Amino acid sequence: MAENNINIANTHTIETNEVRKVEEIKKLPSYYGDMSKELTLEEALKQYDQLAIKDTISPRKSIKENLGKLNLSSIMDVSSKIYELNQLNDENSENVIGIFALSPNNISHLPPTEKDGLSGLAILSNALSNLGFTVVIMTDSINQPVISQILSNNELFKYYVDIKQDIGDAPKDLILEKRKTYVIGVVPDPGIDSEWVEFLDNIQKKINILMVLGRPSKDLETGIYKNSRGLRMNHYCSNLEGIYMNIMNQENKIPTFAFSDTSDNQLGAIQSDDNRSQYNANHIIVSHTLDWACYFLTASIALRFISNIRNLYENNSINENNKAIEEANAKMLHDSFQSFFPSEDTFIYLNEKIKELEVWDTQYGDIVKKGFTIENDWEIRMKIRRVISQFGVSIDFKHV
Repeated sequence: MAENNINIANTHTIETNEVRKVEEIKKLPSYYGDMSKELTLEEALKQYDQLAIKDTISPRKSIKENLGKLNLSSIMDVSSKIYELNQLNDENSENVIGIFALSPNNISHLPPTEKDGLSGLAILSNALSNLGFTVVIMTDSINQPVISQILSNNELFKYYVDIKQDIGDAPKDLILEKRKTYVIGVVPDPGIDSEWVEFLDNIQKKINILMVLGRPSKDLETGIYKNSRGLRMNHYCSNLEGIYMNIMNQENKIPTFAFSDTSDNQLGAIQSDDNRSQYNANHIIVSHTLDWACYFLTASIALRFISNIRNLYENNSINENNKAIEEANAKMLHDSFQSFFPSEDTFIYLNEKIKELEVWDTQYGDIVKKGFTIENDWEIRMKIRRVISQFGVSIDFKHV
C-alpha cells in the first residue's frame, strides 16, 4: 500500500464553522539553531539521526566510540520499516508488537526497576498503539507493577489495558484487542509452571514484531544474569532471553528491533564477538539513554504520520485557498504530532510518577539518570520539537 494512503481514523474531524484560529508556527529560541531553515521530511529525519548520537551534553565519552561494534540502523530506516509494517495491517488482522522491556538492575534498592527506559517505553508504546498496533510489554514480574502504575493514567495513555495480573501467576483468558497496550510480568525460571509454559507458548505465537528495550543477556558459561556492577540478579530476572532466542530461531522470521545505550550485554545488541552477537536484532538503535532512543524513534514515526496527512490535504484541490480549512489542517497537524509525542505535561507526570514510585538509577540514585539530569531530558525534547517546528508544525514550547 502506498505510504500516503493512510488511515486517519484517529485524527480529529473538524467542521469549518468550529475552527479556532491557530497561531503562526512557533519558533524556538535562536540558540537551538537556524530556525529560518525549513526542513523536508528526509532532512528532518536525518536531524534526528544526528541528534541521537550527538555528544554535546554528554558527561561521559561519546557513544560514537562504540558504534563500530554494532550493525546499526538509522532512525530514518527504522521508522520507515515500522510505518511499512503498519501499512500492511488491516482492520481485521492483528499486528502484535512484543516489547521485552527493562531489567531489575538496581538490586540493592526496591523496586529494582532500572530508571532509564521507563519514560521512553511509555511514550513509544502509546505511539505504536496510536499508529494501529497491539502492544504487549513483557518484563520481570517485579517490574510489572511499576510499568502498570505509570501507564494507568487513562487521560495520557488511553490505550493501556490493566489485565489485573496477580504477581507470579500467568495471566488467564487474555484476549488481545487491536490498538491496545498490555503489560505482563514474567517470573524467573524457578517459578515457571505448566500454566506459564502454555501461556508463554501462546503469546509467543501471537507476536509478529519484536522490540527489545534494555533487557540483559546472561553469561554464556554460568547462565547468570548480572547488572552493570557485576552483581547477580537471577532472583529477579525472568528468562525473556529464552523466548527471544526461540523467536530468533523459529522458521517464520519476524522483524526484530533493539534499543541500546551501548552498555555491555544488552539483549539484541551484544557488542562482544561471542555466539550471542549472531542473534542480534535486525535493527539496532542507539542513543545516550534508552529513553532518548525511544523519543527520537517516536518523533520520527510522528513525522511520517503528519507528512502523510499533509500530503492528503495538499493534493486535494477542493481545499485550495480556503483559509478555514487551512487553519483546521494546521491544528490537525499540531494535534496529530502531540498524539504521538505528547506535550511537556505528560513528561512532568512521568518524572513525578517515577519519583513517587521511588525508581532509582543503578549508579546515580534518585536524582539523575545515566549521568543526565531532568533538564538534560528536557533539552533533548526541545531539540526534537525544534525539528518538528522547522517541518512546519506548530509546537508547544515550555521552559523546564
